[in-house]
Amino acid sequence: MCKYFSCIATKDGRVLWTEEDSHEEVITRSGLKDCNLENRDFVRIEVDDGDMKNYKIDEQDTLPRWFEKRESEFYKKVESLLKKLAVAKPKCDAINKEYQTKCDAINKEYQTKCDAINKEYQTKWDAIYKELQPKREAINKELQPKRDAVDKEYQTKRDAVDKEYQTKRDAVDKELQPKRDAIYKELQPKRDAIYKEYQTKCDAINKEYQTKRDAIYGKIKGYLPKERAIKSRTPP
Repeated sequence: MCKYFSCIATKDGRVLWTEEDSHEEVITRSGLKDCNLENRDFVRIEVDDGDMKNYKIDEQDTLPRWFEKRESEFYKKVESLLKKLAVAKPKCDAINKEYQTKCDAINKEYQTKCDAINKEYQTKWDAIYKELQPKREAINKELQPKRDAVDKEYQTKRDAVDKEYQTKRDAVDKELQPKRDAIYKELQPKRDAIYKEYQTKCDAINKEYQTKRDAIYGKIKGYLPKERAIKSRTPP
């Protein structure tokens, strides 16, 4: 946070400041670019309460080499500037106080006028709304039967269309059903034959698989007694 006096030391030896005691305000007004961190062209300086005992560099990272070499020079420039400002500061404070007082009075007058205008506007609007509301209700009352009649006419026509569509659909379904039944009747024997053929092949495959499985199991079954006999022999 900037306190009382904030300034900018530039690479070309200047000390820049504004009446607002803000580093960012100085940077903006001077057109400086705060983007070259390693070799930046300016350094922020701050003096709390305008006392050089509180002089400090308001930078978080390393300082550029040009400033480290000339820091004592910038210190003296800031000190000299503060002495000049100390003479002018009371006058500046008085001017700022007078300016703020006048601004507050103007703002208060402006707000009073705005409130009066808003109150007048609201009163007129309420009167217009009060005048129009009965007319609006009368128009709505007049239009409601017409709206209901239109809705009823629309619903009647829609019901007629739905009924006509359903009749035609029923007729088409009735016409197509015998054809659908005939096709199904024709296809059913073919479907049964295909399924029967499929089932026969499946049975044959299962039978072949079972035969091979039984044969393998028979060999294993004959091998086990021999293995047990070999393991039961006593070694010489």
